[in-house]
Amino acid sequence: MAGNKLHLEHGWSILAGCGAAHPDNVAAYLSRATIYQQLEDYKNALTDFSKVLELQPDNAQIYVYRARIYYYDLEE
Repeated sequence: MAGNKLHLEHGWSILAGCGAAHPDNVAAYLSRATIYQQLEDYKNALTDFSKVLELQPDNAQIYVYRARIYYYDLEE
């Protein structure tokens, strides 16, 4: 698991500045949101999934991703 976390953190570091440099890059926000989710950083995952929805409001799959976070990951 530790090795996987390092790979995720490395991937995140590559994508970290992408939002500022390319604010319309849906793939970057989606990738970063997925990494945040795998790192259990659900607040930032929701932020990036929401940004994807701003850019692609008809992308139904993103609503599903957000709902899963709300239902499974933020359930306490």
